Amino acid sequence: MVPERGPQATVGSLLREGHGGRYVSVAIGFHHGDLGIAVPPEPAAGLVDARLGRADLPAHWLDLRDEDTRRRWDGPAKARVISGVYTPARDAAEHLAVASLADAFDVLIQVRQASPVRRLQVSAPSEAEAATGRTG
Repeated sequence: MVPERGPQATVGSLLREGHGGRYVSVAIGFHHGDLGIAVPPEPAAGLVDARLGRADLPAHWLDLRDEDTRRRWDGPAKARVISGVYTPARDAAEHLAVASLADAFDVLIQVRQASPVRRLQVSAPSEAEAATGRTG
């Protein structure tokens, strides 16, 4: 992610180029929420995250491989990037710019409100599972 360089190829678009239709590039984002270590502001108006947030649904997705959807959503775009080193003070600079949203991603998924990560509770294997080495 180097926003000052302008639009860049995404890893997903490069993998799709190499693997063709066997690869689907999916972008997952959110509109707002509490990440536990930071509370990002709502996405700026020029970001695809803000446009996706207009739907006001708990979660939704768009398949940019569908021609009608591609026509409505394609074009240059900026998407907010929130990684393990994210700080809200740099929110305006933390984005990925692409020349074509539909060339960069096949599917966009948005969760309206993010919440902090919670550890999954893992139960101990039963005696039978432990004896055979199989679980679940």
